[in-house]
Amino acid sequence: MKMKNFSWSLSHQQRWLSPKEVYNDCPPWVIHTISLPSTDSVYYSQLLKWLQFPYWRPNRDFQPEITQTARKLSTEQKWEDLANYLFNALNSLMEYLSSQSDSHRCPPWIQHFLRQKNFVIKQSNGEYRLGSLNARVFVADSSLLNPIFESKVDFLYFGDHDIVALLELLRSSDLKLRYLSSYDRPEDMNIKVIPPLSDDHETHNLLQTAKVTLFRYSFEISLRTSTNKQTSLRQRSVSKMGGVKDI
Repeated sequence: MKMKNFSWSLSHQQRWLSPKEVYNDCPPWVIHTISLPSTDSVYYSQLLKWLQFPYWRPNRDFQPEITQTARKLSTEQKWEDLANYLFNALNSLMEYLSSQSDSHRCPPWIQHFLRQKNFVIKQSNGEYRLGSLNARVFVADSSLLNPIFESKVDFLYFGDHDIVALLELLRSSDLKLRYLSSYDRPEDMNIKVIPPLSDDHETHNLLQTAKVTLFRYSFEISLRTSTNKQTSLRQRSVSKMGGVKDI
């Protein structure tokens, strides 16, 4: 006897589903995918095989699950829930990274998923959006710079989770993300010295004016001192001569 469909209860609603629409051995973080409860019962496992329920396959089922859930939660503006969900989903991908060089560690199906518009981006104005990962998105992986850049750039958002746990996955892909940690190491900073477009004439003129004023003041002091000396000598000469009337 071949079973064509059965009744499945979901969120207090009952639907008729084909066995092909219900998956076995799903990861615990899935939301959109309808999964069967797990159990250690040998009889239950044998029943699932007899009914031919499909098993969860990450390279086939991961992206549809994420796409549908991201679309639903973003429409409902449940950004924190979506951020937590995405963190758990991406964290489950760590076991599929190979031990090869960085440029070949990510399987193609993961690379393809990471290019999709399914990620929570927290913008510099504090608002959220669903976006893709590119060179305009920062990864807040620096405890030193995160608070400084938080209100200045758009960055990948995972709620209260520490993004450090996902760095190996992100760096092993071919994404052109910008990492804040690169800016707190001098050897990684892109420092450019820009020559002045023109001489600072204003400062030069101020210095020249100050120089002329100082020279004039010194000259006046010297002249006044010389005049005082001549007057003093003249008074002494007149005094020796017994005084002079009607000068």
